Amino acid sequence: MTIPIRLSSACTGTTSHVSYLNSWVGIVSVHSTAILMDFLWDRAQQTLQRSRGDVEHDVPQLDRLLSAFHTRLLPMASIQTKRLVHGDYFPGNVFMDDTLRVYGVGDFGYSTVVGDPRMDIAGAIVFLEVVEGYQAADTQLLLNYLQQSSVDMSADIIELYRLYYSLYFSHCKHDDPKTYAWCIQNLCTFAVGHLLN
Repeated sequence: MTIPIRLSSACTGTTSHVSYLNSWVGIVSVHSTAILMDFLWDRAQQTLQRSRGDVEHDVPQLDRLLSAFHTRLLPMASIQTKRLVHGDYFPGNVFMDDTLRVYGVGDFGYSTVVGDPRMDIAGAIVFLEVVEGYQAADTQLLLNYLQQSSVDMSADIIELYRLYYSLYFSHCKHDDPKTYAWCIQNLCTFAVGHLLN
């Protein structure tokens, strides 16, 4: 199961969805010798090979941002148990019935990896921002469910994966301008908040 995505329009504030979040984290356990930190760094670099010119134009001090991102990845090297990560949990890929029970997830593809399961949780939270009709209350609702769960998820982890996904999806300037604008906004917000004096 996965974290429910589109909740605020239909939820009444109950905590029944917390059980989905708790059960999802243990979905597939895989032990791997690959270092997650290196994988995420390499994935971001591969995307930047295609998008660097656009991103450099739109994001101040990109090289310093990349250095800060790499530094934030260092703790990921200690993650030993990894799980299946879909990598693209937005409402169109998560199938829910009228009672908001998740009954399927679609579009497994290039974003799917074996890694830190918190990637999908963070992605589900931050991807809401590109969905038509998004409201800040949607994010707060998911953060409230997250606090009630047993998932160890800090704001720093959400920020780390927001950076990762913003770099990873930054190649879509011409195919998906809305997502590209979201990526650039996230990267600029991080740069202004953490890098620019």
